[in-house]
Amino acid sequence: MATLTVQTSDFDGVVPVYNVADVAGDEFINDGNTFIYVKNGVTAVNITVTAQTTTANKSGFGDITVTDTVVNVADGAETIIGPFPQVRFNDKATGRVELSYDDASNVTLAVVSIGR
Repeated sequence: MATLTVQTSDFDGVVPVYNVADVAGDEFINDGNTFIYVKNGVTAVNITVTAQTTTANKSGFGDITVTDTVVNVADGAETIIGPFPQVRFNDKATGRVELSYDDASNVTLAVVSIGR
């Protein structure tokens, strides 16, 4: 699993640097204002964002099962995914979001945080 560098966007903007998706998955530090910009090549791909919290207790509903989020990116498409709520997606030990791909062969992505 590769650790991706988070780029910060501010009033001056950011020219995103794209990384090749790792077949073993990717991870990145998440501050709750972070998203990924995905460029997909020639075959549709499912990107799974791993839920680190699997149950949540909501008043009036009780315990609710929280599942991974799976986003389909069509062939030749570009998609923005996120931001990622920290309590749901951050690994508690590392503060990182974990991604996996059903086919990483033609996927590049940039990780961007909105500067405050």
